[in-house]
Formats: sequence, structure tokens, C-alpha cells
Amino acid sequence: MKASTLLAICGLVAALSCVAAHAQNGGKVELSGIWMQDRGSWVVDKLPFTPAGAAKHASKQTPNAVEACTVHHFGQIITGPLPVEILQNANRVTLLYENDHEVRRIFMDGRGHPKDLDPTTMGHSIGRWEGATLVIDTVGLREGWFRPEGVPYTGKAHVIERLTLDKGGDKIHVALTLEDPEYYAKPVEVTREFKRMADGEILEDLCVVSEYLYH
Repeated sequence: MKASTLLAICGLVAALSCVAAHAQNGGKVELSGIWMQDRGSWVVDKLPFTPAGAAKHASKQTPNAVEACTVHHFGQIITGPLPVEILQNANRVTLLYENDHEVRRIFMDGRGHPKDLDPTTMGHSIGRWEGATLVIDTVGLREGWFRPEGVPYTGKAHVIERLTLDKGGDKIHVALTLEDPEYYAKPVEVTREFKRMADGEILEDLCVVSEYLYH
């Protein structure tokens, strides 16, 4: 059998597998699997800081809380360089992060956000499908940072993530919008991309304080 013919057959099998998964998931895109962030678009020096946001940005400390193993923030967990496993069913999408072994539960059953939320590290997330795009809406966050370089957010931050699986099924394109009027004059928009780890797994995340902290 010619190599070109074999490749064509493999491509057809992969396409049929995607169709089958699509059908089994009620016509929604299947995002289940383990994913690793491949690239992002943060440009810290061009962020539309308010005076309060600029002051908070300037107050960033070195080492940051993640390097010092004191606390992890929502923003750093979801944009960090460690893998995440997505588990998906009709009523919930669950994200299991290797980073600090944090868990996000995205409620897909049509509920709204509770009126009185106690701030938490991962906040409260609800989701919906817009065609083939999963839209995740998160509020109720404890104040924190998105990047070690200093991208802060308050407890009133509102984060929208739009996850779109590419046609090949091995990349997720994420468009993230951060709304936080106290720190930013307008919404901050960031794009990220995740690659599927076909043979990946979530490992133990052991935080070790950098040696230089002791000097």
C-alpha cells in the first residue's frame, strides 16, 4: 500500500472518530483529554492600567508568591506552563490542573452565579456553548495575579474564556477577556493556545522554594 493511500485512510479514520465523539456528546465539541499551554500573548508594558492598577503593578514583589510556594492564584494557575486535564459531560466541565492540583468546575446546566459569593482561589464558573465554542464565565475570585511580571486583578474581576477546538482536534484556541475596572481602563484581551498531550498524564506537583531565596 502506498504511503499516500495509508495517510489518507488514517486521516479518514481520525475524522470519523471525531464525528463519533461529536455525536456522543450531544453535538457538542469533545474537549476531554490532557492539554499543555503552547503559547500566549501577554504584553505587560502595554496594558491599559488605571492609576490604581499601575500602582498595584509596581508593587509586585520578587520572588513572587508562586516561586516562594506561599500561594497560587487563579490567573497564574490557568496560564502556567503545567498541563491540565479536561473532563467533560453534559452538565459539567471539570479542569484538573497539575499546578497545585487545583480543580475548576464549570457548571453547564444553565444556572447563574450565586448572588453572595465568598471569594475563592478559583472563583465560580458557569459555561455555555456558542456553536462549537465553549464560553466560560468566572467571578468570585480572590484577588491575585496573572503573570509573575505583574498583571494584577481585584476580587471584582470578571473573566471570560472562549475555548475553540481546531479542526484537527489537537489544539484548543483560547481567547481570554479580563474585565476589572478598578485596575484596567478597558477589558484586557489575551489569546492562548493549548496542544493535546496524547500520551500525557497529570503528575505530582511538588513546590520547592528556589535556592536563591535562602541567600
